[in-house]
Amino acid sequence: MVSPPVGAARGRPDAYLAFVLCREPQIGACVREALIANGFSSRQFCDAELLLTEVVAEGPDLILLDWVSVSADVDDLMAALSSVTYQGKVLPMIARAEVESIDITRVGARRGLVMLPPLEKPFRIAELKRRLREIAAIGGTGGKRPARARSAIESEALVPGEIKLDLADILDSHWLELWYQPKIDLELFSICGAEALLRVRHPKHGIIFPNDFLPLTSDPLDAPLFRVIVDRALSDWMCFADQNPRLTMSLNVPASVVVSPDFGCFLRASLPKDPRFPGLLIEINEHEIIGDRDSIHAAALQLNRYNVRISIDAFGATDSSLSRLHDLPFAELKLDRNFVSECASNPFKHGLCQVVVDLARHLGVSICAQGVEAAEDLQSLMTMGCHTAQGFLFAPAMPSKQFAKMLSRGDYLFPREKFESRSDRKTDVARKIWAA
Repeated sequence: MVSPPVGAARGRPDAYLAFVLCREPQIGACVREALIANGFSSRQFCDAELLLTEVVAEGPDLILLDWVSVSADVDDLMAALSSVTYQGKVLPMIARAEVESIDITRVGARRGLVMLPPLEKPFRIAELKRRLREIAAIGGTGGKRPARARSAIESEALVPGEIKLDLADILDSHWLELWYQPKIDLELFSICGAEALLRVRHPKHGIIFPNDFLPLTSDPLDAPLFRVIVDRALSDWMCFADQNPRLTMSLNVPASVVVSPDFGCFLRASLPKDPRFPGLLIEINEHEIIGDRDSIHAAALQLNRYNVRISIDAFGATDSSLSRLHDLPFAELKLDRNFVSECASNPFKHGLCQVVVDLARHLGVSICAQGVEAAEDLQSLMTMGCHTAQGFLFAPAMPSKQFAKMLSRGDYLFPREKFESRSDRKTDVARKIWAA
């Protein structure tokens, strides 16, 4: 039997499972990141029907509902949650101007649901964390507060942008971590790669994201930082390879580091000697490549000899001429997440994605859609001809140990039907829910 993707199963058995329903992907992603950083296992949904299907399958402890996402059919949604005897808690998220939206708690309560006081938008991460602490103190559906969730939630609140850590201290104190977001082969629906993403686990502030500790471009600490990242990622690959030897690692590296004289030699000496090693992808933002095209071209030629290839990240975000990229020796284009989101319904985004997919296929390189969060968008991207995808629809970034467990359980295989769009998905569970 194929296991569900991580997040569908509780990525950590000792963490509460929270679902987020929000039709604004960027807001939902921020909430979801906050949940994960504070000890919760979490999944994000843009589609209420898909959320309800997963509620039946997984029984989350908490559901965060964005009022904008459910206001038109709130009674139907509450009735559906009640019909499947959902035992967890519901936390509405509402805008302060929507004073009438307090009705959502009354509607839910009438249906026998455990409704929490609404979380007013816009909110600070510290306020969300305070509410999560209160929820954890009350307990999940099982009435027992997980030890791991407690230790993370009780740490001091971190509001993004309010602290700036010194990178030298981070490196000296060994606080740096790599988290991995799986990349999905859209033909086989299995994990074919993983993007390594930087995190800091601070003893006081908990998990901290790159904006709060990465230095400016061309900082003197860039080189030692990315040497640590390369060493850590390749060491982790050795752990992952026993479960999935075809796994290709992707690392985000600044152009200034890639073109430095000794980076290629360092990589060559660091690469695994394991014959199963499929190579390494170095992701460089499109705007950086355009800014130093000749140097990147020379570096890419050198790296190709070591089975290290270049991926052009966030493609489409920069107003650049495609003719300036056609002769670069790169192996992958990554569609910018801002164009991937809503590409199924927005004609402009759909058209741009199709142009980029056609370009990649014409050049004989792989095309990856990043930031995939809706099943409709995924189906559209597959129809266009995308090779791979990554995003919260499949799984979030997760610590290396959790990613290794995911691979060891066999969760690297994804059932297609879980990601079919609402219009095509006709499961018995969905029919029963909406008929209630």
